[in-house]
Amino acid sequence: WVSIQPLSNGAAWSLCLEFWYYVMFGLWVFLRPGWVRAAVVLGAGLLAGHKGLLLFPVWLMGVALQRVPVIRRHPAWVDLALWAGGLLVMAWIVLTRAYDPAIAAMQNAVTPWFFTQLAQARVFWLDWLFGFAVAAHLLGARQVASWLPLERIAVSSKWCAGVSFAAYLFHFPLLHLWAAFLPPDKGWLAIALTLAVIGVLGPPAERSKGAWRRLLTAAWAWTERHILSRWASLRRDPA
Repeated sequence: WVSIQPLSNGAAWSLCLEFWYYVMFGLWVFLRPGWVRAAVVLGAGLLAGHKGLLLFPVWLMGVALQRVPVIRRHPAWVDLALWAGGLLVMAWIVLTRAYDPAIAAMQNAVTPWFFTQLAQARVFWLDWLFGFAVAAHLLGARQVASWLPLERIAVSSKWCAGVSFAAYLFHFPLLHLWAAFLPPDKGWLAIALTLAVIGVLGPPAERSKGAWRRLLTAAWAWTERHILSRWASLRRDPA
């Protein structure tokens, strides 16, 4: 419910929101319907905070794409319209810098304290529009992709997808690094350098996930064996 940014990688803030989205989704799916489920989902929502709840609809759009088959039942021309329309809306938002006037309008409409606490959700309504455009584009792409010779770029597409998480983690610190010594008119060079470093560091970073998983699993097993089990035995036998 307050805006805190630890360390310097500002992009990582969205992982905190996604964590609670998966918690709420899992509680809703695996608990029986009733007041208990409603209470724990509400509790998870309160822990997620106002920013998480304001941006939750964008995440739910992706859930709908995956879990609601009825929205995929329409003619091919509708798919084409969704694919192209979503792409056009995304391009309009990016090329016209629509976020700048939206942020300025919100800054003038609320108090400075409230504007600060809204943080990344300060223009949530525009995020909803952008998210809807992305969802529409992806929905239409399912059919449009079958008309394209995507097998020709399958290898490069798979490689790019394989380093996408590394790109998510690295891009913000790298852009700040280049901005520290590049002139303001060299943004293209900063982007090129960022992509080059991601291309070099991305594959080994992605491969390291297995090692991190084994390390964290071993650490948790040690905690269970030496700390939690001892604490449980003390509770059973305080003497």
